[in-house]
Amino acid sequence: MIVCFQNAVPREDYTLDIIMNNGNRLFLDMSKQLETVQFCPLKDKNIWNSVEVRDTCLRWGGNSIVELSIDRLAGLFKMGLKFGEDAKIDSVTSEKNWLLHLKLDNGNHLDMDMSQLLEFSLFAPLSQKGPMENHESKGIFSALAGFYYPIRDSC
Repeated sequence: MIVCFQNAVPREDYTLDIIMNNGNRLFLDMSKQLETVQFCPLKDKNIWNSVEVRDTCLRWGGNSIVELSIDRLAGLFKMGLKFGEDAKIDSVTSEKNWLLHLKLDNGNHLDMDMSQLLEFSLFAPLSQKGPMENHESKGIFSALAGFYYPIRDSC
């Protein structure tokens, strides 16, 4: 399955609430990006609120067209607080329905349905232990989420 944007809601605090066609939901803090050349037009609330959802990008109109591709979104999502570093996981929680909640130290977070992975024999033992009961399974699921970072000891 090719992952595409399904919906995007611009929040008042310059956070994007994004739903992908695979059911994953991302919350991306764009406030720090507003000082960059690419995203500075989004400071205008009218432009910010005019986001259009395309299959593989989000697009804002106005005098300067601004686009955010899925690849660029992934880069911004995992960007660390310090230049050149990836974000770290602040917390990992799960629900009985195998919904994984990752919260990063840069303020971004992801809700991801991990139940589809249980069909693969590699992950079958995890279903016998219960949803992500330990750091080992949290690390596996975090890595599979596409955001492999060291999990902080406070998890």
